Amino acid sequence: MVFARLMLLVGSALSVMLAAEAFLVAPALQRPVQRDTLTPRMLFGKKAAPAKSKGIEVTVQQKYFKDTVVAMEQPGNLRKALMGAGIEIYPLQGKIYNCGGGGSCGTCTVNVVAGGNNCSPKGPAEKKLLGNKPETYRLSCCTKVNGNITVATKP
Repeated sequence: MVFARLMLLVGSALSVMLAAEAFLVAPALQRPVQRDTLTPRMLFGKKAAPAKSKGIEVTVQQKYFKDTVVAMEQPGNLRKALMGAGIEIYPLQGKIYNCGGGGSCGTCTVNVVAGGNNCSPKGPAEKKLLGNKPETYRLSCCTKVNGNITVATKP
């Protein structure tokens, strides 16, 4: 008799736990996780077609390629603009390991050659990650572009 009551109690507790898990965990599993996945474009790069616009122009200097102009309609994140235009910003190790734009790895470093005053100021985390590198070096994921600039990738 005691054993039957104990089993009934354990069964009830187990069903309550399963219901709570389904209520709390299932919605979290259904939400899509947004992150950059490793693609062939990230590994091998893609040369972007020059674009001219009346918005903000980011001139990109890359080794072994001609300068490319990336047009931005409005102020925005430098990394997103470059990646959207097919510009490869990561060196080899950054293609395999990067934080996906979180500002915590330092692999998306660019050199702002001209127009540094048209970029957002450096934050404390960016200053710490860049350490002793030149003042013109920026993390593209932490840089908001407000006007025309020229950057060199993979400095």
